Amino acid sequence: MDERAVGLWQRILDWLSLNYPEGLEYRHDPIDPVQIAAAEATIGLELPAAFATSYLLNSHNGGIPICCYPEYQWLSLAECVESWQWSRDNANPRENDLSENGPVWHQWVLDESVWVEGPIKLGINSELRIPFMSRDGGIYLYLDFDPAPGGVKGQVISIDPEGCTWRVLAPSFEQWLETFVIQLEHGHIHVGEYGLEQLEQEALRDEPMMMPDYLRDIRLEAYQAAPIDPSALQALAFDQELAVTGRMGSIMGIGSDIIIFDFDIDGMSERQKIGAYAAQTYGFGTIQCGNYAHLRLVRYNQQIPDIEDYTKDSVVQWFAVSYTLTH
Repeated sequence: MDERAVGLWQRILDWLSLNYPEGLEYRHDPIDPVQIAAAEATIGLELPAAFATSYLLNSHNGGIPICCYPEYQWLSLAECVESWQWSRDNANPRENDLSENGPVWHQWVLDESVWVEGPIKLGINSELRIPFMSRDGGIYLYLDFDPAPGGVKGQVISIDPEGCTWRVLAPSFEQWLETFVIQLEHGHIHVGEYGLEQLEQEALRDEPMMMPDYLRDIRLEAYQAAPIDPSALQALAFDQELAVTGRMGSIMGIGSDIIIFDFDIDGMSERQKIGAYAAQTYGFGTIQCGNYAHLRLVRYNQQIPDIEDYTKDSVVQWFAVSYTLTH
């Protein structure tokens, strides 16, 4: 075991025993080194020693405490693997590609559409990020093995998709754990009505968003018209792909799975309605109407649910969609 992590956990458990014994009541099932090895084999990454120690050490006491961190729940090792598998399976292969998305991310920061702290890529799903804490169903802390330039493999990050916030919390799990201990012992965390809470809320973001260093020299390429034959869009067979360029129009959404938007495609005389269902639709909420975009359209080959209210007045072309903004 990692001796430094052992010492840090002893300080955490001592504090909880004295100040919040309820936080020790709910624990995940104990695990053993065989389960650690199995998780590493499934994920294909070696877990940091301090991270593995956190699970093994607490197994001697009944399992890792679920509610020992403010406002988050610690995932069991099995839940870490399960959440990682979901993220891997739902990742867009281009989602964290800096060469493709760097210009888009640069513009997001300029427009203050996102809040970024540290060298972190602005995708969400990735097979190189391991979730280990969750909050409100969609906010996670991760071990990040695909950092942006200037970052460190294994850094601890937080991603809040709804709040459009990406943050590097510490360059390693061990340092993140030590920071947590210091916050406990120096009174920055207290026991509230619903468990542990940060005593001081995050300062209001009244300062301008600072451009991350790795994005400073990236700029959007000038928009170049790329007309296409309108018939090519209509003639796509299932699973065929076509790249188009044009201007975003209105956007409508139904839940989290279905998005319909108007798109003015160069070379077409009429605005096209393009729908994306349950595939590669990440990020549409941040697209501002009027922006130009490059879209890759792949004809969607599954049955579309009943959305007659949205489509009765026009024909919707259904595709799995991914995009890159331009200007």
